Amino acid sequence: MALKRFYYILVFLVPFFFSCSGNQFKRWADTEEMFYKGNYPAAVNEIRDLVNEASTKDKLLFLMEAGIILHTMGDYKKSNAAFEEADQFAQEVKKSVSKGALAFLLSDKQQNFTGENFERVLIKFYMALNCICLNDYEAAKRYFRQLDFELKEMKYEDDKYKQNLAARFLDAVLSENLGNFNDARAQYKNLIAAAPEDPDILAGRYMLAVKEQDPEDIRKYQAGSRNVLVFNNRMEPVPYRTNMGELVLFHQAGKGPIKKSRGTILSDEGMMIALRAAIELTIATRGEAISTAAVIAMMGTAENPIPVYQERDQQAAEPAGLLLKGVPVGRTGIMNNYTETALRNYNDQYTGMVTKNVASIALKIVVAAVAANELRKKANKASGNDPLVGCLGGFLIGAGAGKAVALTVQPDLRCWRLLPSNFQVKRIFLEPGEYDLSIQYTHPGMKQSPVPEKVTIKPRQLLFVNFRSMSQNQSK
Repeated sequence: MALKRFYYILVFLVPFFFSCSGNQFKRWADTEEMFYKGNYPAAVNEIRDLVNEASTKDKLLFLMEAGIILHTMGDYKKSNAAFEEADQFAQEVKKSVSKGALAFLLSDKQQNFTGENFERVLIKFYMALNCICLNDYEAAKRYFRQLDFELKEMKYEDDKYKQNLAARFLDAVLSENLGNFNDARAQYKNLIAAAPEDPDILAGRYMLAVKEQDPEDIRKYQAGSRNVLVFNNRMEPVPYRTNMGELVLFHQAGKGPIKKSRGTILSDEGMMIALRAAIELTIATRGEAISTAAVIAMMGTAENPIPVYQERDQQAAEPAGLLLKGVPVGRTGIMNNYTETALRNYNDQYTGMVTKNVASIALKIVVAAVAANELRKKANKASGNDPLVGCLGGFLIGAGAGKAVALTVQPDLRCWRLLPSNFQVKRIFLEPGEYDLSIQYTHPGMKQSPVPEKVTIKPRQLLFVNFRSMSQNQSK
């Protein structure tokens, strides 16, 4: 009876490790489906409830999702309110030592969602974008200044591929139109350093020189002139004139990548090798009487704690064709590829994630085994030092600890699911007047957020058109 009681207690040991909020994330998935089907009011109602009910560890994520939904439906003021709260929350959320230790013993899902640095930059980017859509260019510039400070920090502390070129390009264009030529020059310097061959960037730098009437810069950046799009009312290519207006189209294309489960730990040979080594080392170091084979047998069936990023909707992520008065005028150019950045960043961090997770699992095993050992000692004493209890103790401790810890090992699948795959831009100079505007896609079955069928170009003014595209196929 003592052995049976000991086994029963051990198998159901450590339920305190496990916590779940599956219903909340089911509602989050439902919100995403509503959003991609274009049912924005329903998505707003659901995300509002999720924000209000969210714990500290999930609130930032839901606030960012709320900002995207409101932005896409054209409610730019409320979108900025959501992003403003998200920005403040991101500044306040800090990983305390106690919270970090708890997450190390439990799972990554117990940590506060903070996002990556290149994602947090997007909070201020969308705030600036919302202000541009509201024709409040001065407010947009204030957000771009804050964003520029964060990008400079990233420039010196992180890899170049995380720089947000779309943000820098829009800041440069906006600075030109506000007469802040020094700001524009600074941004074009950053842009050319990051993407020296980009035709839209080279065209923009040449046009800045033209607007400043700087002969030296005009000669220096003359190669960019071939990429400048300038048309009269009859859609004939003409030289730029100072009374012309500008049309800037900002295309948020496709769906960003999401995290998916890799499957069981057993299916990942590299993870299993690292895990076995960490468990054996930790057990040997601690001197616990645990069967490593029993632990591995149980842990192999656990879900891999390291998820994998998957691309989505790549057809919709391609550049879009633009027609003015039925005349093709080129395609939007990708300025910032969020999908590539997220995947590369995740791959760069993979080795570190393996090291952290195998160390965490090994420690959990020992914590569970220590508790189980105490129970074994009590059971052995109660049985009058029954040899069967003593002989099987190491195996049962290993199996029980492995089973208990396996319940706590889960991947953290939280990510910013409503972001586009990439950000695209096209800038066109036009004579004042009215123009029919239409968008063409390479693949059929595409849908987009509303785009005006006609645009009115005014002398020396900027007109900004913002739209989002995605595939009609919701399974992608």
